[in-house]
Amino acid sequence: VSYGEDIMSRLNFAMQSQDNANKIQKVVLSKLY
Repeated sequence: VSYGEDIMSRLNFAMQSQDNANKIQKVVLSKLY
């Protein structure tokens, strides 16, 4: 998963904008399924 080395970096990225949150969600879901 991109967007940071750790979970805190990824959460910070996601909280910056709705678009970033959508990007993180898409990447995480693609890794789960």
